[in-house]
Amino acid sequence: MRRHDVPILEFDPSPTAVIEPTEHIDPTDIPRHAVLCFFQDVIAKAVDEFDGREIDEVRSEIGLVPVYELSFEGSRLALVHPGVGAPLAAGFLEELIARGVTRVIACGGAGVLVPEIALGHVIVPTAAIRDEGTSYHYLAPSREVQPTPEALAAIVATLERHGVPHVTGKTWTTDALYRETREKAARRVAEGCLTVEMEAAAFFAVAWFRGISFGQLLYAGDDLSGDVWNARGWDRVRSLGYAPHEAGEPRDAGGSRQARVVPVRASERLPVRGRRGPRAVGRRGRDVLRPEEGRLRGSGTGARGPLRQGGPGMSGSELPSARIRLRLGQEDAHYGGNLVAGATQLKIVGDLITELAMRYDGDEGLFRAYESVEFLAPLYAGDWIEATGRIVSVGNTSRRCEFEVRKIGTARTDISGSAAEFLDEPVLTLRAIGTTVVPKEHQRFDH
Repeated sequence: MRRHDVPILEFDPSPTAVIEPTEHIDPTDIPRHAVLCFFQDVIAKAVDEFDGREIDEVRSEIGLVPVYELSFEGSRLALVHPGVGAPLAAGFLEELIARGVTRVIACGGAGVLVPEIALGHVIVPTAAIRDEGTSYHYLAPSREVQPTPEALAAIVATLERHGVPHVTGKTWTTDALYRETREKAARRVAEGCLTVEMEAAAFFAVAWFRGISFGQLLYAGDDLSGDVWNARGWDRVRSLGYAPHEAGEPRDAGGSRQARVVPVRASERLPVRGRRGPRAVGRRGRDVLRPEEGRLRGSGTGARGPLRQGGPGMSGSELPSARIRLRLGQEDAHYGGNLVAGATQLKIVGDLITELAMRYDGDEGLFRAYESVEFLAPLYAGDWIEATGRIVSVGNTSRRCEFEVRKIGTARTDISGSAAEFLDEPVLTLRAIGTTVVPKEHQRFDH
């Protein structure tokens, strides 16, 4: 082990520690498959519905945590709350592994870093940015860590088989709930992060170190993408059959919330980040997005405006497309070197989504969620881009859309302060798929 000026970077690859779990915890008849669920009300409901029984317990200074066994589709399954925060969650996972668990799925909550992800939508992390401390004691220093491939594939396949809308992408794991600054959030979004939470990187690192299978699902909760933190009413949501877009969404005549966004099974409540309490603090410093970003601007700041195509009232066989060309101005730069945050592209895609709904239905609609978002190349202040979108399929109220953003021109400051040129070959910088919803009563055109 090499000495380092920063202690957390002094990784020791030794396979054994002073306190080794297997030396103090005997293997038991615990199920080999386990679910780590952060939500106590969901655990209680599952134990009741599936005739669960307490078979063991894990413990810490906060008290005893029961380990339950359920029978699901003929298979034994362990269910336990993993604690909150990377150190405790990793410790509980270690003790479950020592008892005999080998395949684990965690179900947690997260704050969203991009505004288009609706409250309650499912995110499947494909990697976690290691901005906590625990993972560095299990794996050599690196920027990110991934879930195990077989677990990731199983989660995605299961969600698709059951028709559960979801999006895949990176998550940002941090220990410091009250130090999620705007500069850091913007940088994480530029890296492709969709969410922020407090355990994923540690979970993944423990899994790789111990040689088990591990994957995770996250539920979208509070929103960190705006000028101020938006709780979105997550702490008041308890037993909804559908996830509301925001706390103030209108109710129907029967008093229940309108099902206008992502459907969520009744047992899938919407707590956030291990039941953390609401934060009554503003966000200081620069944020990933400003309110005016992504909207129409005058010619002095890039003349952001759509190039119209087609006409209103498309027929069912004429699915509309839309295009926006614009120049990214200096006000779009968020980092050194005039790098533009990836969320800026999503704001532009948001304008395309609205235009497509207007063209097809005569209504702005309600964007439900992304299925996938890929950031493929960086953008800088002074770049010219072309964003395109099209509706590829329609349901009764849903319109599935595909989007691409390409860099088509760039500033040539190496020639002069005002030199610019179009590229011979546009560079694809973003590819995304998402669904917008227009309720029947708001559809103004016949198809």
